[in-house]
Amino acid sequence: MGRKRTRGEQDVFTQAYDAVRKQIKNREFKSSDILPFAVLGMQVVEKFAISGPEKKDLVVRLALRLVEDFVPEDKQPMLIFGVKKLLPAAIDQIVAASKGQLNLNFDAITGCFGCSKKK
Repeated sequence: MGRKRTRGEQDVFTQAYDAVRKQIKNREFKSSDILPFAVLGMQVVEKFAISGPEKKDLVVRLALRLVEDFVPEDKQPMLIFGVKKLLPAAIDQIVAASKGQLNLNFDAITGCFGCSKKK
C-alpha cells in the first residue's frame, strides 16, 4: 500500500483530473491513448506548484484513474500494467525531448525504416 495522501495532494489530483476530464469529455480510453493522455496530463499538471517528481507521479495517477473510469474491467489489467511500467519512462523521455536533451541521430533512425528514405 502507498502512503496516505494529504488533503492538499488530493485537491491537486481532483483539480488536475477535472481539467483532463473536461478536455477529453467521455472519449473512450484505449491503449493507444496512453501517451496522448500523458502529454495532456503533463500540460495540465505543469500549472501546479509541485516538484517534477510529484508532477510525474500525478500524471501516472491520472492515467490510472482514466483507465479505471473509461476502460471495461476485463481490459484494465493490461492497461494498468502499461501505465505503471511504461509511462514513467515515457514521461522522462518527453521531458528530456522538450528540454533538447534527447540526442537523436535522425539519419540513423530513418535508415532503419526503408519507407522513410528519400528516393
